[in-house]
Amino acid sequence: NSKTLYFELAECVGIKDLSKEELNPYRASTYGLGIAIKNAIIKHKPLKVIVGIGGSASNDGGSGMLEAMGVMFVDKNGNVIHDMANDKLNDIYGVTTDSFNKFIKGIEFEVLTDVSNPLLGETGATYVFSPQKGANDTDLPILESNMAKFSEVCKKHFENDFAQVPGTGAAGGVGFAFVAFMNA
Repeated sequence: NSKTLYFELAECVGIKDLSKEELNPYRASTYGLGIAIKNAIIKHKPLKVIVGIGGSASNDGGSGMLEAMGVMFVDKNGNVIHDMANDKLNDIYGVTTDSFNKFIKGIEFEVLTDVSNPLLGETGATYVFSPQKGANDTDLPILESNMAKFSEVCKKHFENDFAQVPGTGAAGGVGFAFVAFMNA
């Protein structure tokens, strides 16, 4: 009746259902969350979407979710990049949001998180949360560099820097995707 949809990220792409051997912060993606949100929007035509974020297995900045919902990421040659995850963030040179913006038009997005970490830096998504997702000390600078590249492309696209907004580092950077792309 309220035209509000509720999601819990951990139920779609959470770390809780994976064994230690299955953890891979380079390849884990939020794509499943994006598919769940997209399908529910199509079916229910909500006015508001509320998502609880935390407990993700990913460190993709929400790029997988965004891809599933219609955002296109392109490389330096203009080719669309598929299967978004942290290991593809460094390849991004541009973002296309036209069909995505039409799809989410008129929907308010709200994110619930219990952390205030920014996307980047020593207190950000990679350095604080990636070790629990399988990253070791050698991985951290690489994962962070990939995330920084994604943030830089988004900064250019939106003409705004969202990387230090509190909470954007939650759930492997999913908070960043919601703030930057959905004005959450």
